[in-house]
Amino acid sequence: MRRSIQRLSLLRRFSLLSLLLMIALGGVVSTVLSARIEHRALVNAERLAVATAGTGAQAALDQSDLVGEIGPDRKLQLDKTLAQPLASTGVIRSKIYKLDGSVAYSDDHGQIGTSTNAAEVRELIDAGMPKREMGRGTGDANSGARTLSVYVPIRVGAATSPNALFEVYLPYAPVAADIRSDKRILYLLLALGLALLWGSLFRIVSRASAKLHRQAREDHLTGLPN
Repeated sequence: MRRSIQRLSLLRRFSLLSLLLMIALGGVVSTVLSARIEHRALVNAERLAVATAGTGAQAALDQSDLVGEIGPDRKLQLDKTLAQPLASTGVIRSKIYKLDGSVAYSDDHGQIGTSTNAAEVRELIDAGMPKREMGRGTGDANSGARTLSVYVPIRVGAATSPNALFEVYLPYAPVAADIRSDKRILYLLLALGLALLWGSLFRIVSRASAKLHRQAREDHLTGLPN
């Protein structure tokens, strides 16, 4: 009886320790994979902005749009050829910045001609690489629903290097929904996998413990109790 209690106690200690290790492992793995899921979702949103910049903004604009302020007819034309197709992809605001930091075009016509930090715009253009930022709303007030803004240097006209900056705002809510959905699936699969692994280990150790217990109680040659 005493040996049986000791055997069960040992098995229980193993079960508890292995369960704690499984929980710790699950926490580490889920944290790492969750970060990867979120990073992948943001990268996909950034790729959408880069693709629309290449196929939309650069094709719709010409060099004259970066000289002076565009007229009413040209605004309407860009609304049709640029802003409306972008809106169908989920873009909620688009802007084109000149090298001097002023807004050459925006689907919000009230922002056309306004200026921002010229040095920052020039730095983004010279970098030649897209950049994404998290914020709120589509203006400098940083208020409203969460948004993801992506800046993409573009070449307008016959320029051989970027000479304008394309900015799009995407709603963060759909991105966040995709992240939550992927995380739920991850957590479910990870929990099931670790539970099956723990159950398999428990069964193996339990059988081995029972076999060792029998061997300790009986002589394996004579079958007589020790």
